Amino acid sequence: MPFPMRKTDILEHISATHLLLEVHLSALSDTQMTQPGLNGEWAVKDLLAHITWWEQHLLRRLRTGRDDLYQQEVSMQAVTDRVNDEIFAANRSRSLAEVLEDFHSSHQQVLAAVEALPEEALAQAEIYDAIAWDTFQHYPEHTAMLRSWIENDSEV
Repeated sequence: MPFPMRKTDILEHISATHLLLEVHLSALSDTQMTQPGLNGEWAVKDLLAHITWWEQHLLRRLRTGRDDLYQQEVSMQAVTDRVNDEIFAANRSRSLAEVLEDFHSSHQQVLAAVEALPEEALAQAEIYDAIAWDTFQHYPEHTAMLRSWIENDSEV
């Protein structure tokens, strides 16, 4: 997508990429959503907790105007890997119902937050990139993972 996009374009892109994820999720039973093996030990439930955490990271960043997660002396990939491991550990024992509720709620919060931003803010590369990384560039990565798992590995 060319930068900068209008707010309506960004919202539509977030919604469209999230909808593709939702379409794949709708094909799964609760048992399948809690079956490990999607990505190593991760089940679909863990993937949803992961997406939710990164959306909440975006919301914190939009609220505070800064990203305290990444520091110059540590590689972005190392921080991301550590955080992803922590997200998995923190959410492993949560119920599917809790994770799903947070997943849907978080998405609505993201849409509302982006809707509330002035067009000028969305034209700033840092804000646009933050939104993109934690939404419409993030969802397709995991939609592809989910699609591959459904086609090859799960008992769908």
